[in-house]
Amino acid sequence: MSETSTTAVASQHERGAPTTDDILSICAISFVAGILTNVLHEGVGHGLTALLTGANSGVLTTVAWSSAFDSRPVEAGGTLANLAAGLGVCPTENRSDGTLRERFLESAR
Repeated sequence: MSETSTTAVASQHERGAPTTDDILSICAISFVAGILTNVLHEGVGHGLTALLTGANSGVLTTVAWSSAFDSRPVEAGGTLANLAAGLGVCPTENRSDGTLRERFLESAR
């Protein structure tokens, strides 16, 4: 019976090799992504759903959508907007070509 080696060779990234990532750029991308997800959830999800289902006006803040017209579709609108955005991004996440850096910043080009 032959023995096989169970040790793995660590890649250069796993060994702690220095990277050229710019921390300020990564923080800025994270900040903008957080703003966009909030606008998508509150504005497009709840706000647009409320306006399309009959609300005359409402108040949109970073915390919530508020109007005199609330219904189940309006309440579900934020979650449905998040789901639609997530499903729209999924096909790009499974790509294996290119480096991690290229895949991470692909949509920014």
